[in-house]
Amino acid sequence: MAGVADVELTQTDGYVVESADGDLGWVEDVWLDERGEPCALAVRMHDGRHGLVLREEVLAVDRDYRWVVVRPHPHVLELRRPRLAGPRGTGERSLAARWETTGEELSAAPRRPLSRLPARAARRLTARLRLRRHLPPAYLIGIFIAALLAIVGATITLVMLVAKLVTGEAY
Repeated sequence: MAGVADVELTQTDGYVVESADGDLGWVEDVWLDERGEPCALAVRMHDGRHGLVLREEVLAVDRDYRWVVVRPHPHVLELRRPRLAGPRGTGERSLAARWETTGEELSAAPRRPLSRLPARAARRLTARLRLRRHLPPAYLIGIFIAALLAIVGATITLVMLVAKLVTGEAY
């Protein structure tokens, strides 16, 4: 596959892993090789399992929509739960966790969100919904207050309009 080696996988934590069949899950971690270059992605699947997608499976990274695009029917290796590595109980404060694959391939059944909408519109909508998880609390409070004011204003307007139509007076 031409161009796969040029894909930059750094800083893709939280990106959705997409294929032509639908989204598989999201990137939990970027794995590095011995030279410190990104070589694989640890992916949290929709059903809660953890998988490993090698760099060769990745076709593109779309930073605008926060997607990692993989080829159709990608090979996803199952990951075991992380285990602590290194000496324990020696008073040493530095601990390490080690992930490894089971060697089994996960059946990556993609989830097709909002399948009734055209694919492009569904992807835009789901990308915006995913970005909302990263909004600061003050911004969310502002949205809540604005929505509350809009609801109260619409209710008052509706009550006054009905009163005007029924009695001829707005109050």
